[in-house]
Amino acid sequence: RLGRDHQLLYAEAEDAPWILEDGRRASFEGTQEKGQAACYAVMVQEGDVFHLSLLSTWYKFRPRLLQTSSEAGALVQSELTQVKEEAANWLSEKLSEDAKAGGSGLLGDGGGGDEEEDE
Repeated sequence: RLGRDHQLLYAEAEDAPWILEDGRRASFEGTQEKGQAACYAVMVQEGDVFHLSLLSTWYKFRPRLLQTSSEAGALVQSELTQVKEEAANWLSEKLSEDAKAGGSGLLGDGGGGDEEEDE
């Protein structure tokens, strides 16, 4: 049984993200999945013998961008620029379509055009 100090250290270690790197310098960050109700097991074969281990915790891994890497920063900046350009193009197209239709629905009154009611 662990003492109080060891329990705190264990809890901190469980909450810390896992960092995995492969041989091509790709990096992944994993965070513990909490609140799961499923049960999983891993079966490993060693010769003619199988070993079964129950998993009590598991982690979700995502690609990790290194903030210190200029390449990662350039990639993020490039993606942001592309998203901004796509949004501007979409808005421009919608405004053009709206103008051709003679309405002001996109940025105008939101009433679906300039129809007037007859009294």
